[in-house]
Amino acid sequence: MVLAVASSFSYAGTLILLRRGMQTGSSMAAILLIDIIVGTGALIVAFALGTLQTATFTQIFWFSLSGLLGAGIGTITHFIGIERIGVSRATPIHSASPIWAVFFAMAVLGERPQAPVIMGTVFIVLGVCLLSWPERGDTPGLRGWIDKGSLYPLVSSVGYALSPIFIKLAFAHGRAPFLGIAVSFWVGLGVMLAGRRWLPGGGEIRANRKSWTLFALAALFNLAASGFLWSAFSVGDITITLPLSRITPLWVVFLSVFFLKDIEKVTLRILSAATLVVLGGVLITAT
Repeated sequence: MVLAVASSFSYAGTLILLRRGMQTGSSMAAILLIDIIVGTGALIVAFALGTLQTATFTQIFWFSLSGLLGAGIGTITHFIGIERIGVSRATPIHSASPIWAVFFAMAVLGERPQAPVIMGTVFIVLGVCLLSWPERGDTPGLRGWIDKGSLYPLVSSVGYALSPIFIKLAFAHGRAPFLGIAVSFWVGLGVMLAGRRWLPGGGEIRANRKSWTLFALAALFNLAASGFLWSAFSVGDITITLPLSRITPLWVVFLSVFFLKDIEKVTLRILSAATLVVLGGVLITAT
């Protein structure tokens, strides 16, 4: 559980740095640098631990699927959401992953969540609904969700819920978290390059010295977050570790007040929604 909480805080640092860097840099530049730094850093650690030398095709196959849905599709849609509706709104929606993860873990891995897990998912759903509730002037219906940008982090949440399922299937053939991180992020980079035209601005790679620096720092935070999270997956159930790692919205809202107050507006509704999402995560872990 400590690893999952550490991951949530590290990833919040990643998002704050990304949001600040995106003032003068593009999403594609951020993704490119993060995937290269995290993928390479994890590969070096895997080599040092010896898991790279003993990797099997089966492990790499499942890790690749995890990267396709998480670091690839999940990250693309999350970043689009951040640019369209801001980090303090996109992150709680993205953090709805436990809703889907509970069902996927039950169906594929045979995990059986207890009553607090079900109650927790209800709180998460309420938080996401509150956060995504149409504002005055928004286009109603699905078109409004797409125009506003809320649909993108929701798609991201599904991708990141499926990703740990494949991680668990890979760990059945040997626990190698940093090997998995390396494969996942390099596959994710390939997906991003293939789908860059769907990113804001057509996937333009644009950044100045300040944004490159912020993106590089974000990558280091992301490497730490990934290491904590994948290590947590290797020793715990997804229905416990994933929700606890998704208390990121609480850290993001708190940090936004101090570091993004000039570009992010944290309203009472956003704070209430983030609190519900976090409460849901806490309930899920109370088993």
